[in-house]
Amino acid sequence: MRLMGLELPVPDHTQISRRASRLPVMIPRQEPIHLVVDSTGLKVYGEGELEQIDADGAYDTRQAYAVAPARETRPVVPPRENAVPWEKGQPRNAVLEKVAQRGMAAWKKESGYHRRSIAENTLYRLKQLFGDSLASHLFETQVTEVHTRVAAMNVMTYLGIPVSVRVGTILC
Repeated sequence: MRLMGLELPVPDHTQISRRASRLPVMIPRQEPIHLVVDSTGLKVYGEGELEQIDADGAYDTRQAYAVAPARETRPVVPPRENAVPWEKGQPRNAVLEKVAQRGMAAWKKESGYHRRSIAENTLYRLKQLFGDSLASHLFETQVTEVHTRVAAMNVMTYLGIPVSVRVGTILC
């Protein structure tokens, strides 16, 4: 600031780090969001209504099915190979029945399980842009850091979405 001839107070790193937990970052949403947990443990939670929890077959456990009702959502987890029904009244039994009747591909389409791959791709892009780890050590500032990264990635995505228009036919 001295080189520019400005007498402005410049906060140091410690001051910025302390203020980061109070930095409001707004990420606009139009629809209910999904929860995604990847292998690094980075969890993407929405500020709005949580619709479903998508997970791979490794989460085909009683604990995973117990968490969803507590969050007022539904788990979308494909059953493991050779899965057997649990006691009567378990929601997982309905999944097993649907897979047996219609097949795994039809169940994935009907349940919206394909959204999981879209969410995984989004996490991949986020990590490619900003790295695999967070710089912040405190949970509150980690939340702000992730929100900031997602907001920045959204801006990049909106600016970079191409508009494709067919202009002619391909001659062979």
